[in-house]
Amino acid sequence: MFGTISMLSRKIDIYAFLIIFLLVLNGGTLIKVMGYGPIFQIFTLIVLFVILTFSNSFSFKKIFRYSFFILLPLFIINLLHGLIFDNYILLSNQIINLSVSILIGVIISIYFEGKSSLFSNHLNLVLKLFVIQGILSSLILSLYPTRNILIKSTGDGSAYVGYLYLFFQRIHINYLGQIDLETFNLFGLNIFRAHGFFWEPSVFSVYVNIFIFLNLFVAKNNRNVLIGFLGILLSWSTTGMAVVLIQLIYYAGINFKLNLKNILTLGSLSIFLVIVGYVATINVNDKLYGEKAGSSAQRYVDTMAAIDVIIHNPAIGIGVEFKNFNQQIKDANPDLSGSIGSSLAIDRVNENTFSNSLLRVFVYFGLIFGTLLVWAFFKQNLITEHPVLFAIVNLTAVSFSPILFLTFHFTFIVNGLINIFNKRTINISRPKGHFGKEQNYYQKINL
Repeated sequence: MFGTISMLSRKIDIYAFLIIFLLVLNGGTLIKVMGYGPIFQIFTLIVLFVILTFSNSFSFKKIFRYSFFILLPLFIINLLHGLIFDNYILLSNQIINLSVSILIGVIISIYFEGKSSLFSNHLNLVLKLFVIQGILSSLILSLYPTRNILIKSTGDGSAYVGYLYLFFQRIHINYLGQIDLETFNLFGLNIFRAHGFFWEPSVFSVYVNIFIFLNLFVAKNNRNVLIGFLGILLSWSTTGMAVVLIQLIYYAGINFKLNLKNILTLGSLSIFLVIVGYVATINVNDKLYGEKAGSSAQRYVDTMAAIDVIIHNPAIGIGVEFKNFNQQIKDANPDLSGSIGSSLAIDRVNENTFSNSLLRVFVYFGLIFGTLLVWAFFKQNLITEHPVLFAIVNLTAVSFSPILFLTFHFTFIVNGLINIFNKRTINISRPKGHFGKEQNYYQKINL
């Protein structure tokens, strides 16, 4: 028994596991909807400092240099926003939260510097636990539904019912206090949409897609891919299915060889695609013409409102301060007269809100700095296998979920900014005569 435990401990780096577990919990889980997001973020930062110290990875010089490089421009832009917009709070909760996220991203980048395989392996393990928990919650609550409320979220009228604070599902409580058990019908079965510890199915589908990516292109574990497919199906997320489709097309393109293994794999994927196509058709029709038609209309209005704000504030955006952001979005006057708008249930939309994380980058910081942040996601090296596809998968997925500026995804942006900074530092300081020996120079330099 002790030999098995010893072998397991060698395979699992406890520090790495804990870091990534905390990182995922900061990426759109129930902790945020319960109102504990900022507190848990501070707790995570403290734990990371402790881990960095005890793991002998602490480098005050690196922490200061990387943090200064990112935080100084942020504070300058924030100051400009304060000068431009009336009643803009310079030291808002949002700028503090973003600063803490940057520090977390810096520490994680330092800890996993040169250890991308350690990061991807432990991220895969952590996500597997979350995905399985989400699947089990969906199936258990579908077979044995309950009205036992375990958790109530702050402000949006939703709650979570379930058992043992381990298996639970999101529900809605209307103004009469009545519980609406949100399910979908698949082949005559009423099934809860899977989300697990994440606050809603669309967020869950983002992380399931990352899990599928890791097992298609990094770990190459077909059983985990099948678990991921089941998670996407149970999430009943149209966006999640579309992102899976992108991954499968890419996978088929780079593995196009006629052998038995690939034929069986591609055959299995084809069956899944048929199921996905069937589910997606039902889902899209429901969101365009059914009971959920207001959902697609709201997202369209939100997107057009964000574009309107960007058009009127292209240089440096409107900032992260919530009151100003909320006011600018509400005051936006988007053009909804096009063919898309006329085909949606626009009459069900009462006001402009916000749901597109990708556009939020440009709303916050304008076109120039926003483009830099998006580019930084492509330059991250925490996941080194197929980084362009990894960025596309994440940025496409978060376009329909407001989670890009939560700590998990923003860590990849911070990591990319650090890599851009490091590369620029190397290029500036490289002595003459090394242009033909770049590989050796990189091996010798210590950043």
